[in-house]
Amino acid sequence: MAIEQQNKFNIKKPVKPTTRPLTPALMFLRALALGLSYEEAFRADVGFVHDLMTEKGNDSYEYPIIGTDDDFRKL
Repeated sequence: MAIEQQNKFNIKKPVKPTTRPLTPALMFLRALALGLSYEEAFRADVGFVHDLMTEKGNDSYEYPIIGTDDDFRKL
C-alpha cells in the first residue's frame, strides 16, 4: 500500500515504503553517512550501524522526564 506524502506545494504523491535489503555495501554507506571513518565503517557490524541509526533518529526527540543521579542509584 502506498503512503501519500505531502510536499511544500501541497501536492500529494504516493510513496512506496522502502523494503531494500541491507547489503554490505549499503551498510558501509550508512556507516560513512553517520560519520564513521573508513576504518571504523569497515570494522562495524550490522547491529552497531543499526544502533547508531536508531540513536541518530532519537536525537531530535524531547524526553518529558529525564532521570537524575538519584534515580539511577535507586535502580
